[in-house]
Amino acid sequence: MLEADEQHFKEHGVALFSSHMLDLSEKPKHENIEICASYLKKLQQIGVWLEMEIGITGGEEDGVNNTGVDNASLYTQPEEVYHALKSDFTQFQYCRWIWERSRCSSKDEIRTAVNNGVVKINVDTGFRIEEDYLTTQVGNPEGPDEPNKEYHDPRVWVREGEKTVERVKEACADLGNVGRL
Repeated sequence: MLEADEQHFKEHGVALFSSHMLDLSEKPKHENIEICASYLKKLQQIGVWLEMEIGITGGEEDGVNNTGVDNASLYTQPEEVYHALKSDFTQFQYCRWIWERSRCSSKDEIRTAVNNGVVKINVDTGFRIEEDYLTTQVGNPEGPDEPNKEYHDPRVWVREGEKTVERVKEACADLGNVGRL
């Protein structure tokens, strides 16, 4: 994707994508930050922002179980990233933020967050936490040995996706991003 971005930028003066997400959270932090910094340098030249998944989260995510990890080891401390990047990126004009768990936030709180630099809100985080059986991402409320046909039948997901589009349109309007990119 980076090569496609660079080529598109050469031809049209704008990258193909506005952002990329790089999840190296399974790597040691110093190695993760070093790799992210190299990508960030390249992306900065073509006006693309990079979401960096540096620290690990507690619990289970994407099949990786970090339930027993000490809380002090979770996520990334701002100082770790700052010290690693300060010599290469001396002119950060402003920071863009990713906000977790917006589901319980009011529309006014969401607008305030967006106006203060939030560019991505992970709405699904709140949904996953609300029901215990969703924490395994494929669970079934009827029991661990029950088939979950709704999960495997793509027609169900297509219908649910169609229902969700209207909600996404509303969220885009609330977040002020309609017609911005």
